[in-house]
Amino acid sequence: MVKKSIRIVSLPDISFSMILYMGFGIDKGILFTLKQVFRRPGRAAMDYIAGKRVNYYNVFYLILLLIGFNVILKYSDNYLYEWMYHEPKVLVPAEVQNITDFFNNNKKIILLSFIPIFALNSYLLFRKVGLNFAEHIILSGMAYLLIVCIFTMDNLLALLQYTIFSFVYSFYNKIALFILLFYMFYTFFQAFGDYYSRSSIILRTSIFLILVSFQILLLIIGIAMYLTAGTATIKSFQVHL
Repeated sequence: MVKKSIRIVSLPDISFSMILYMGFGIDKGILFTLKQVFRRPGRAAMDYIAGKRVNYYNVFYLILLLIGFNVILKYSDNYLYEWMYHEPKVLVPAEVQNITDFFNNNKKIILLSFIPIFALNSYLLFRKVGLNFAEHIILSGMAYLLIVCIFTMDNLLALLQYTIFSFVYSFYNKIALFILLFYMFYTFFQAFGDYYSRSSIILRTSIFLILVSFQILLLIIGIAMYLTAGTATIKSFQVHL
């Protein structure tokens, strides 16, 4: 008979889990996923695709959680600004208020819609790997989680701009773009390094970033134009009445 070593659950284990769940609403799966996404994003994505996801928290749920957390951070930032300077942080012109409201009310759907855009481009640019579109969705979800984490850190450090540690936020603002670009290349190097040469991955990832940026910009402009046209139509109808 083979003896199985069973780890005994201790009181500190239970206490730690309760603190995570009750105090922060997270579990060890979230911490493990965040650690993996920064240490080995490409390999973590390929492990996830291969079915080795027992220890991982659902990537897409985690993205939604972080988006929600970013909303809280933004509200906190605006509140601190108004408290410090006695005026709203952002004054939105009346003509674009409906556009701002639309993006605020649908930010989760809009932000999640970027993942299929990521996936389509990685699918077309890295076809030699043999992953299907759904598997590229997972890879793109992991890459997008990284981006959301980087922006979350930016919004978190933004709260320091009202303290003596404002220099930390200023410094992070200057390097955030480089961190993002580094991790995008790092992700594709890890995921596809066995299929493409280093120069090929650099070229394909550069094309990927250009295409994704252009497509997301077109999406945002398209939504803005649609909403602006709708507002103009309503105003014209009211004038005729």
